[in-house]
Amino acid sequence: MIGHNQQPCSTYVCVLVLSIIVGLFSGPSMAKDASQTSPASWKMSMEEAVKRFKSGDTEKAIEAARMALEQARSRTPSNTQALFEIRLGLASMLLQTGANAEAQALVQDAQAIAENAVKSAQGKVAITLKYLGALHMMDKDYPKAEKVYRQAAKLSKTIHGPNHPETAQHLGNLGTILFAQKKLKDSVRQLTWAMEIWDAQPTPDPVYTAGTMITLAQVELEQKQKKKALARYAKAIRIQESAFGPSDPRRAQARVKYIEFLRAAGETATADALELKYGQ
Repeated sequence: MIGHNQQPCSTYVCVLVLSIIVGLFSGPSMAKDASQTSPASWKMSMEEAVKRFKSGDTEKAIEAARMALEQARSRTPSNTQALFEIRLGLASMLLQTGANAEAQALVQDAQAIAENAVKSAQGKVAITLKYLGALHMMDKDYPKAEKVYRQAAKLSKTIHGPNHPETAQHLGNLGTILFAQKKLKDSVRQLTWAMEIWDAQPTPDPVYTAGTMITLAQVELEQKQKKKALARYAKAIRIQESAFGPSDPRRAQARVKYIEFLRAAGETATADALELKYGQ
């Protein structure tokens, strides 16, 4: 950990500090933010700080930079890019005076902003991978779809955690594509993991919880676990029937698929009775 050092920085470090400050507050991001701020803004305060620092008035430079930070903090909505740049600029100035502990705290705050930005970007990548995987799946290019879905699931585990509903969606997609390739053991593993996440939620989701259950039931039927598969699918249908209103077309679609599943399982009499009941 960096300690508090009262000695000023060396000539080389001071030159480096100045180059960091000028670089931070003379680039395109500053020009972009200038159009979004009032005359009495953090930008003007930070420009004053840079001017003071170049002239050697470190004390006044730090004072102006601190004012800029307070101005940026008070903005609604917050400007995270401004907060990021000001913290690094102020930290660079503080290093000139040997105030390493305060500089370290500012750098850590800036790092947190950067890490959140990375996570946000990774989250968007995971979402696009989900759709890309669906396109590969529709083209029946299952190996490509599997690769993409694995990437999405891995990213989601890193961003949201291994037991987050968003991760469960990706695991469900991965389990489905594995089932399409008859990779039953791995499919069960991914789908079971997804089910554990959905079961931990306050209420079952008629799309994701039930959808995962249905796919898992199909895998179980393929594995000759008929009784288990029938019970699981019946539970999924109850979730959907409860959630979808009488006029919701998804209700009729779910019934059609359930009847098809019953026939695939050899439950012809039950399937016929449901067809008669629902007029399918």
